[in-house]
Order: sequence, then structure tokens, then C-alpha cells
Amino acid sequence: MVAEAFIPNPHKYKEVNHINSDKTDARVENLERVTPSQNILHSRKS
Repeated sequence: MVAEAFIPNPHKYKEVNHINSDKTDARVENLERVTPSQNILHSRKS
């Protein structure tokens, strides 16, 4: 997984959000660590 290898996780979040909502876009700059609540909120905005 790209996030496991390249995205720091100091808060130990277990979920990764695709910032541009494109689940096929696994570029590091398109990924961010999030809480489950944050991930749900982001999915509703898309």
C-alpha cells in the first residue's frame, strides 16, 4: 500500500482518504490519513 510506505501516521489512523475522491489515484499527494469519522464526512461531500 502506498500510504503504509510513504504517508506518516503519527496519530495511528487506520483509514486513508483519497483527496480527489478518485479511488484509482494512489499518488502520495492524493492520500491523507484520516479517522473513520473524517473519512465518512469526506465521502458524503463527494
